[in-house]
Amino acid sequence: HYRTQEKTMPPPTHDDDERRKQQAQVDLAQLNRVSHRLALTEPSQLPTVLSKLLPRLVTRVGDNQQKLSSRRAANSSSNSNHPNDSALLVGLLQEIHAKLMEMLSHTIKRVREDEQCRLPCVDLLKLLLIVPKDDDDNKINSNSNNSNEQQQQQQQSIQANSQVDPFTLHLTTTFLTLGIPRCHERSELLQLLPLLLPLLDQESQNSSSSSSNSKVV
Repeated sequence: HYRTQEKTMPPPTHDDDERRKQQAQVDLAQLNRVSHRLALTEPSQLPTVLSKLLPRLVTRVGDNQQKLSSRRAANSSSNSNHPNDSALLVGLLQEIHAKLMEMLSHTIKRVREDEQCRLPCVDLLKLLLIVPKDDDDNKINSNSNNSNEQQQQQQQSIQANSQVDPFTLHLTTTFLTLGIPRCHERSELLQLLPLLLPLLDQESQNSSSSSSNSKVV
């Protein structure tokens, strides 16, 4: 029930392709370095590394896939005078996607093998939500300093993002399935609850809509 928000690129020029190709090469080189460091990370340090790295990797997969889809659409709708440049760019974006998936697969394997490894569930959940800028980490937390009225206002301002791309949705759900059962402290659960409720509400609305449509048919 989540829809992909498609972005259409303008017809590519030679300069555009060259600039994007150079940036893709830089991105790929950076990912290779990060992948190497991730593989060498000690188990005791893995949760700390993943607390920042994992949400970024998941986001990068979705962003890169949108770039790849947009580039393919632009190539098919325009007569480029530099088809080789466009093909090289598509190839680089595919390599970036493959590297990202390799790193995430490696992470999933290590997390499954180490039941003590904690994941950044709050930041992962935010990838599926629309959280107003005013609702920063301190305001989202449901702690004893917040009144019930404040908590309700914060909850109402957080909404499920129906435009999440399928890759981000699938990967985020996979890691949350591993990570949420490992959250045992009360403070962690209180942080997760206001972020989970909009997703549950969205799913409930989708289920009700599907049920109504079935009855009509």
